[in-house]
Amino acid sequence: MFNSLILKVMATSTNNTNSFNLSGFVAVNANIRNFEKSSVARFPLSVSRTEANGDESIRKSALVNCECWRKSEDASTFELLKKGKLVQVSGFIRPEEWTSEDGTKHNRIVFVATSVSELSTEKKTDGKKSAKGKASKKKAA
Repeated sequence: MFNSLILKVMATSTNNTNSFNLSGFVAVNANIRNFEKSSVARFPLSVSRTEANGDESIRKSALVNCECWRKSEDASTFELLKKGKLVQVSGFIRPEEWTSEDGTKHNRIVFVATSVSELSTEKKTDGKKSAKGKASKKKAA
């Protein structure tokens, strides 16, 4: 699915560690689950890229599954995870595998955000929005 779409992801892998840094719009309000000592917010991040095809520009988009963990007493990080917010997230990539009750094997990758920053959008003179700067930065626990 992502073969033809180059995401704004910089992933590195050394000694069984990995990291990513990407920016995009929160597609829907985060689904937040609270546990005894921690909470998790799961949300899809819409990332896109514009490619030139001769005189024509083609915009390709994809949704990336992200999750952000924090200690239960620190609620500030999840305030940024509202539909339509432009954010930059960084963290690590976690592969998940499971077998459903009917024996079907499944897998997916999840982008686990350890840092979330809000990016501001400014309108250009041509009426299009552009991302600029970081208005605030929240560290996930």
